[in-house]
Amino acid sequence: MKKLIILLLAISFFSLPQNAFGQDSITIQDLEQFSHTFSIEADGFHGEGGKILSKAIADAHITMLGEDVGSKLEHHFANALINELDQNNYKTMVLETGDGAGQLINKMARNSELTSQKVKALNQKYLLEKKGGTFVPILELRNLEAIQSIENAHNRGWSFLSVGVEPWTSYKMLADDLYNNLLPNNKQTYQDLYQETTAFLDQQYAAIEAHNSNEVHKLITQLTSAKCFNDFLDKMTICEGNRKTVTAIQQSIKYWGMYGNAQYYEKNVWSAKQDKMKLAEDLKNKHFDFKKDKLFVKMYRNHLAKSMAVSGAFGVGNMLLEMANYHGNESLSIGVVRRFYEDGDTVKDLSQATDGFNKTYKDLVALGKKDEWVLVDLRPFVKEIYYGNYIQNFGLYKMFTRYDMLVIPKTDSKATANY
Repeated sequence: MKKLIILLLAISFFSLPQNAFGQDSITIQDLEQFSHTFSIEADGFHGEGGKILSKAIADAHITMLGEDVGSKLEHHFANALINELDQNNYKTMVLETGDGAGQLINKMARNSELTSQKVKALNQKYLLEKKGGTFVPILELRNLEAIQSIENAHNRGWSFLSVGVEPWTSYKMLADDLYNNLLPNNKQTYQDLYQETTAFLDQQYAAIEAHNSNEVHKLITQLTSAKCFNDFLDKMTICEGNRKTVTAIQQSIKYWGMYGNAQYYEKNVWSAKQDKMKLAEDLKNKHFDFKKDKLFVKMYRNHLAKSMAVSGAFGVGNMLLEMANYHGNESLSIGVVRRFYEDGDTVKDLSQATDGFNKTYKDLVALGKKDEWVLVDLRPFVKEIYYGNYIQNFGLYKMFTRYDMLVIPKTDSKATANY
């Protein structure tokens, strides 16, 4: 036993970083040298942080914005970012939607219907009220501020690509879209099947009680075994323009089937692979030239990590970093985190939160300020801290290996629901 203890101690000793001895713990004062305040004005970003951000955007060919969920100011930042990107010849935006929803967004754009009013009507038509909240068919269009930033890009002549999975809440909307795309004679042929399918979907949506694995499992089980639903998908491919949407629905059912069976890791790895394949195909079809063209990607923060994401998969962020490097260009990955936010009449401080994310990244979250935007430039941080005389912190390590910059809004609030 004594020999075993000595052996374990020796292994621990030699597995420590070479410069571990004599290192200092990282303090908030150490991090503040990489933290810069900025403001967002009508004509762009201002302040020291704004200068750093604007230069990084000008130097990059691929800019990625990894968002939080439900934040009003993150969309305000995205809107200002689109203005800045437009000045630097960006004209293509990737949204985190399934292919069916992506085609619908592009159709609305072509028909001048990509407005908050039209989207609100769409959300109201298909929303589901369940335990835990209200669910809309296209999550990217849930909030007013998010729609405004997408509308801004459209008004500047941008085109949209889509990467992601359709939510289970979208099937009724997509079924309507598939049927509406048919020629009049085909509509007449499949009218009864369409009506049977939509009635079936209404019944299944009424039965589901909440968004959790057990309830979603029940829904997906019903869908995969329903003859009318699967016959409908098959018949809708008579229209060539429907085929991508049908594939997107089928992939969505596979994704939510894994979720319902609690196969979370498998789901994450599979969906990350599908996202990368889909993006590569769309960029090829668009004749996107990685040497000269520019790309803006806006997705959930975890999907745009430069390395392995929290989900355990290498996602779109990692792929685009490597593609930019391969073609001799720069990529820029920006993650949005928040510290102060309004909750009713009180302002909460997430640097004091005990949830998994904020507990892990509390050192960086603590750099946020109530009345000012903060940009944390993690690029020089790597050189000074990672290779400097400091003890590594798990949360800091994960953050600076996943993002080039963090943006911490001033006191934030919930985005405005548009339904």
